[in-house]
Amino acid sequence: MFYYNSRMISSRMAYYFFTFIIFLVLTACSAHKAAISSPTITPSPVPEFNDTVIPDTISPVIKLESRPFSTGIAKNMAYQVTNQFPHDSGAFTEGLAIHNNVLYEATGIYGRSSIRKIDLESGRIEKIRYLSDEYFGEGLAIIDEKIIWITWQSNTGFVLDLDSFEVIDSFSYDHEGWGLAYDGSKLFMSDGSDIIHILEPDNFTETGTIHISDNGAPVEMINELEFIEGDLYANIWQTTFIAKIDPVSGNVTGWLDLNALLEQFETIRHPVDVLNGIAYNNESKQIFITGKYWPKVFEIEILTPD
Repeated sequence: MFYYNSRMISSRMAYYFFTFIIFLVLTACSAHKAAISSPTITPSPVPEFNDTVIPDTISPVIKLESRPFSTGIAKNMAYQVTNQFPHDSGAFTEGLAIHNNVLYEATGIYGRSSIRKIDLESGRIEKIRYLSDEYFGEGLAIIDEKIIWITWQSNTGFVLDLDSFEVIDSFSYDHEGWGLAYDGSKLFMSDGSDIIHILEPDNFTETGTIHISDNGAPVEMINELEFIEGDLYANIWQTTFIAKIDPVSGNVTGWLDLNALLEQFETIRHPVDVLNGIAYNNESKQIFITGKYWPKVFEIEILTPD
């Protein structure tokens, strides 16, 4: 049985409604959208990204001052910003991944949900494909040469060819789709509660669930997911926190607070939204994070306590 908090769901729907209204006011026109349900389409034009300049000075080391759950016992973690890159400030980021040193991003919002291939250094969108308007895009994972892309409330996921972005398969699930990650063997999908669903990557059959908690207290609003050196990292929706999770027990073993990065945008004349988006380069061991409508992608290093 899946557990849902009705106030959480209604709050999230209201949040996205008002976000969408604000975005319509700010956006004078929208790009031509290619419907993902169509078997043969013309590739979408590559739009120019909205490059918003932010101050280059960033406090290099930030330590966690607080965490979402005062009863928790998970370790506080510190991090260091090592680099920053341009990011499309019109992107409502729902998922981030790196494959073969290339950055891929999934964005949300009805009528604007997209999958993108991005040049990290410049922030330029090199390839893009839109979902048809009835779908709200959420997280993504990459397995071999395929993109697995889930949707929010449509109970539908899509399999895309990594090179062409053509849809080659689809699958269904009976809960909301929020975040998605692949550990090399199984897919892990969040649904906005404290539950993470474990799926077989070949047929998307659910084989189990884990409940996320910190010292016994359920950790809900689990959103975007990423595996880093065997640990599962998760954005907590509507917060600046990332949880480090033991993927076997579901116990939170550490917290990162990235609020200091969000504070860098306070003087920017462009609305930014919550932290969301974690990508890990297994080859170079680099960690990248961003957020919804953020004008930057940050590379961070998690510091090991002395």
